[in-house]
Parts: sequence; structure tokens; C-alpha cells
Amino acid sequence: MPFFLESGFLAILLFGWHRVKPGMHLFATIMVAAGSILSGFWIVVANSWQQTPVAYDIVVDYGIRRAVITDFWAMVFNPSAMVRFTHVIIGAWIQGAFLVMSVSAYYLVKKNQCRVCPKVFCHCPRSSRCFFFSSAFYRA
Repeated sequence: MPFFLESGFLAILLFGWHRVKPGMHLFATIMVAAGSILSGFWIVVANSWQQTPVAYDIVVDYGIRRAVITDFWAMVFNPSAMVRFTHVIIGAWIQGAFLVMSVSAYYLVKKNQCRVCPKVFCHCPRSSRCFFFSSAFYRA
């Protein structure tokens, strides 16, 4: 589901620049961000369960052993999954802040007529520092 949310609104975001109203474009941007966060969550949950499995039993069917999940919500909210998800999301926001800052720096160096670039170039280091310190002091 998050993938369809992300890809559907990404089409509106990319191809609807002059075809939809600015409010719809902003909504599509928010939905792409939300879909990306949800996709990241489920990827981290699956990976965390593979690395530190919880809430499962080993069942033997026809001589083949396999793990069967006994409590879905315990698997989803695995303590290691929450730590890893926080790490992934904070890292993504730091990387995004530096990407926006680098594009703004490029426009400033090329002396393009960008009114928001100086403001963005000043605010991105603040937000990335905020995310960095929140990740540095985060303990599960």
C-alpha cells in the first residue's frame, strides 16, 4: 500500500506541475513523503525480524522446519525495529537537508536569481544539526 501511495502521488508531483492547483501539488508532495516513510518502516520491520526475530514458533511441516509468526504486532513493534527505524528516518532527513543545501549553494555560486536560496542555505544547517543531535542522543 505505501508503494502505491508513493507512486500515485509521485506522478501528480512530477507531471502535474502546471496541470493541478498549488494546493494539490503540496498535498501530493506530503503524500509522497508519507508513503516513503511508510515504505521505509515496513522495509525496516522486515529486516529487523530477519536479524532479531521475535514472536515466532518453529513448525515442522512434512519434514521442513519453518518459522511461523505467532504475534503480528509484537513482530512489527520489535524493539530493534524501532531503533533502526528511528536511525533510518533521522538519517534520511539529514541527507535531505544537505541535498537541499547543496542545490541552494549551487544556485548561489552561479548567481541565479533565487530569492529563497540564501534563506534555505541558512536554515538547512540548523535543521540538520537538530536531526543529528537527536540521533546522537537517542537511546532505546
